[in-house]
Amino acid sequence: MKKAFGFVGAFFVAALIITSCGGVKADEYGWYHDYAAAKETAKKEHKNMLLFISSLDSDGKSAKLKKEIFDTDDFKNSVAKDYVCINLDFSQNEYAKSQVGPDATEKEKKDAKEIEDRFDKNMRIVTGYNIQETPALFLTTKEGYLISTVVYNETIAKPSDFSTLVAGKADDIKKVTGMVSAIDAASAVEKAKAIDVLYEATEPENRYLLADLIGQFTQLDKNNTTGLAGKYTLASANVTAQNAFMDKKYDVAVTAFVTAAGSDVLSSDEKQQAYYTAAYTMANTGSTDYDKIGQYFQAAYDASPGSAYASQIAQMIDMVKAMKASAATADQSKPQAGTQQTEPEVPQTDNKAAVPEKQ
Repeated sequence: MKKAFGFVGAFFVAALIITSCGGVKADEYGWYHDYAAAKETAKKEHKNMLLFISSLDSDGKSAKLKKEIFDTDDFKNSVAKDYVCINLDFSQNEYAKSQVGPDATEKEKKDAKEIEDRFDKNMRIVTGYNIQETPALFLTTKEGYLISTVVYNETIAKPSDFSTLVAGKADDIKKVTGMVSAIDAASAVEKAKAIDVLYEATEPENRYLLADLIGQFTQLDKNNTTGLAGKYTLASANVTAQNAFMDKKYDVAVTAFVTAAGSDVLSSDEKQQAYYTAAYTMANTGSTDYDKIGQYFQAAYDASPGSAYASQIAQMIDMVKAMKASAATADQSKPQAGTQQTEPEVPQTDNKAAVPEKQ
């Protein structure tokens, strides 16, 4: 069910421990360390952005890349002149400072809270970039929409090598910025159609970055002229659910999909997807409400029993029933509340030494 329900996986990817240095102004080499400030500058200067996700103290590559390429005058006078550059550092040692004991001073607790808040903020920022490892490098539009991943390896040894690498992304830059310009130039239904072009050109794991556009779609096409209202109702539920996951409000994530499934604009297959995701989310976040999980899986099956995924959903229904039965058996084997527990009787033996006496 990877194709139909693939976006669910984004919820369960282990998050990196990240944080970043503060500062709303670019440093001496042109790097911002505050994402919001960088975006503001990018919009004012009509520039695309280069996002550098690092772990300077642990991944063995970020520090070398920063020292030999990014923190140089050559980089400052080349790439940094054409792009707004942002570095969010995921260093473990920095994040560790957010963990203080109960005996910490008020200042230490305040400083720790500020680091923790930056961690949370930056984790939300990078969610849509689908980080697999650091260093990670991305070219984005001024809005933060992904243009291209920039793959760094050891052959990139000096600033000119990196400039060449970025220059090779010209076609990707033209394609994506062209689609964004088409959105900006259009209105009403035509704007909605232009949003869909960019949405389809974006990999599923990166579509969270388009959250603002997804939210606009149904307002732009209130009469469902495009026939895509169901698609974007479901996409909007996905955004709501991902935000809820970051807040650890798993019930809100489930409700987002159940609510979407109840919309008349969804097709039978889209309803199946919504109910399936609600059930899958519950099952993978520790819920033991097997009746509700089974109900949502059943609703998914009933929504489109002839779909290519129906047989797999039927298997999930059987699995949930088995889990419920197993849990019930386990509950029955537990001692009942209020019953007196006694030690097991020691077997009788002729060998007195075999059974030590209680002291």
